[in-house]
Amino acid sequence: MLRNAYQIHQHIKKNPRWGWHELVEQNGLCFQIGKHWVISDPETVNTLLHQRVHNRKRSLDYINAGRYIPGAAGILFEEGEAWQTRLQQSMPVFTRANLTLYTATLARLVQEEVEALQNRGKSQDFYMDMTNLGLRCVLELGYGLNSRHERVQNYGKELRDYKLHTMYTSYRIDRLGKGMYQMFALPRVMLDMQHLKGFVKRQSNELESLLALEECRNGLQPNWPDLYREIGMSGLELATELNHVYGAFNAIDYTVTCGLYELSLHPTIAQKVKQELKGLDSSELANWQSDKLDYTKAFMKEVFRFYPVAIAVIRKAGEDFECQSNLIKEDAELYLLLQSLHFNPAYWENPREFNPDRFLTDLIEPKAYIPFLAGARKCIGQHLAELHFLQILHSFAQTKFPVFTGDLVIQPYFIPRLSQVIHAQYV
Repeated sequence: MLRNAYQIHQHIKKNPRWGWHELVEQNGLCFQIGKHWVISDPETVNTLLHQRVHNRKRSLDYINAGRYIPGAAGILFEEGEAWQTRLQQSMPVFTRANLTLYTATLARLVQEEVEALQNRGKSQDFYMDMTNLGLRCVLELGYGLNSRHERVQNYGKELRDYKLHTMYTSYRIDRLGKGMYQMFALPRVMLDMQHLKGFVKRQSNELESLLALEECRNGLQPNWPDLYREIGMSGLELATELNHVYGAFNAIDYTVTCGLYELSLHPTIAQKVKQELKGLDSSELANWQSDKLDYTKAFMKEVFRFYPVAIAVIRKAGEDFECQSNLIKEDAELYLLLQSLHFNPAYWENPREFNPDRFLTDLIEPKAYIPFLAGARKCIGQHLAELHFLQILHSFAQTKFPVFTGDLVIQPYFIPRLSQVIHAQYV
């Protein structure tokens, strides 16, 4: 059994796709790595996510990330009154009622970008193309900015590049194995922090200018800048919060890329999705009661199961509790392994097989499927992420899905991203 953090990191580095789940198979549903408890028991995980006592205080890992990484602070790292205030101000953009109002704008933006890709005939970096598409949607729908304006485009590129930069392997901190590796990496990371501070300051100044220019606004309401200004945010604080929210949304770009990759691998699945979506009016995508999208929604859920945007989430125990005969004390740091929940053969038949049909019937254990978490700190962007995913599928389905060359290679971190470029053609 591997219990040393550095050994575990090396194990996961050799097998980033399945390394964490293999550790669970070896060590059980609850085990300890240093001061952290690793938990993948669905009942315990759901209890920890739902009970308020375990959601009042944020993990020290999250607090430090928000405190020390320039531009990272925001709603996901907050607790108490600060979190509640940000949550209330963020929610109007994410409600299903308001998303229905955005559907036409989202459809237009996605269609324009997809047509441009298909006209090119190929993508040299498909994930980057999806990132650029997602960025444009965030600028328009979330920020209320006109993505056609040159200054807004330049602002968006810096926003995107900040996020991509923090995902570079050289600067990743969401890994196990504290010790000599981090000591050698510290000078490089500290130098990078100075670079990021300069970026955030530039973003803050430019954002204030953009919001003051009528030609840079698109008139969509509600939007995050105006909502956050209502609670007194401005300058650096506003720019940091918006940067933070974009970083959270950027996760769907990874998921969309992985989903379309699976369609390329499975022509039969692709044909079923296309049959449902081709000719369907895009306004139907926001109708969650519609039975016209049963298979497409099953496909989407399988993508979220197969490619979770976080291998684990971190929590702090709010009180003592037991898990698998282990007594876990208050204030213990907890890794809740979402990936392991999604691939445990006790809850999923042939879990390493990509099969949307599993979501056309009742799940063996519904608590083993939580791609957007649950409870008070459930992902508030779920509806927007799902609508964005479906809209991209819909746009490609009207003509042709991309065909990929090469394999998806995933980085060995808690927040997975692709470690190399993936090419696509439209044939």
